[in-house]
Amino acid sequence: MLVEFCFKNFKSFKQEAALDLSATKMTEFSESLILKGNEKLLPVSVLFGANASGKSTVFDAYKFMTDMVVGQFWGNEAYSFTQKPFLFDSFYKEKETVFEIYFMLEDDIRDRIYNYGFSILKNQITAEWLNVKARTTKNYRIVFSRKGNNIIKSILSRNETELLEKVISDNVLIATAAKNLKIYSCSNIYDFFKKNVFASEDIGKEFLAKDLSKEFIDDKEFLSNMLDTFRTFDKTITGLRVDKNLEKKILFTHKKYDGTGSIEIPIEMESRGVRKLFSLFPKIHKVLSTGGVLFVDEIDSGFHTFLVRSFIKSVMDKSFNKNQAQFIFTTNDVCQLSNEILRRDEIWFIEKDDKGESSMFSLADIVDEFGIGIRKDESFSKNYLAGKYGAVPDMLE
Repeated sequence: MLVEFCFKNFKSFKQEAALDLSATKMTEFSESLILKGNEKLLPVSVLFGANASGKSTVFDAYKFMTDMVVGQFWGNEAYSFTQKPFLFDSFYKEKETVFEIYFMLEDDIRDRIYNYGFSILKNQITAEWLNVKARTTKNYRIVFSRKGNNIIKSILSRNETELLEKVISDNVLIATAAKNLKIYSCSNIYDFFKKNVFASEDIGKEFLAKDLSKEFIDDKEFLSNMLDTFRTFDKTITGLRVDKNLEKKILFTHKKYDGTGSIEIPIEMESRGVRKLFSLFPKIHKVLSTGGVLFVDEIDSGFHTFLVRSFIKSVMDKSFNKNQAQFIFTTNDVCQLSNEILRRDEIWFIEKDDKGESSMFSLADIVDEFGIGIRKDESFSKNYLAGKYGAVPDMLE
């Protein structure tokens, strides 16, 4: 489970930004919280803000970190990457970009918290570290610490250290190399990131049915639930099947309006919303099965407000989200900014100043001049549109 994600000097974020999924002491929707050891974690975080404020940059940052770990090195193939520092201050072109997470593992009976991160400069890895803390202690213990291509401190055996130092390079992380070398004490980093799933605004435009997993196709209960959801788009849809003999061609059954029977229509002829939803469902299925993290950029694009709200409610329901998956969304849909579906600490705002620098903060962090925070019974959307929370477009008159 993701506890916190931090990054700095990436695209429009110059200073460190932190997306914290640890629950505060707020009481609303407490039954939906993920309980792991002494930790209470949020199942959902929703990011709001003006266009071009930097919402998608948070998505890009988490995906960049994930791709560095998961897609970086396998067999003899090296992964190339390009640093994307803050560009509106020349000084930051010469500074490191840093990514860091705190996470827990579902199958860890000791309920430890891991702290992993790395920094890059001029398309080279400059540092990497992994620390771990038991739930009964306050201090982290170093698993390994790397500077350049040298492991300067670790609890690894001499043989493991020598193996890693032969493999790591300017563009190869210990996290990925350790997975290949089956070094258990470090391979859990890769395992965590492997469960991360991403969906951008463009999902559904070039969906490939042949990429559907066998597990997804054979899950009759999930496909039945999916059909019920599609019927919220179009009540004429009565069936759904995947024709395995035609490269998994996806066909929707519609009843004819004149009552003369039904007809099958390929997904390519369906609406944008239906295509996007079908593209998103395999990702939802995967994360619900593995207990990973699904990050969706612009979830409202192509979807009705009621559908998005229904989905948020579903993932907060433990009977639906049985494996404690977590969901992070960006959206411009202010209708979701509501105390009817979200806790205050699940609501985040992204805003950009006149120097092109983005910042991120939670509704739970906002206090007035007297130190009084936002009440849980406030009209969040009304106050947001009135400019009370910031993160609204600065419209030119």
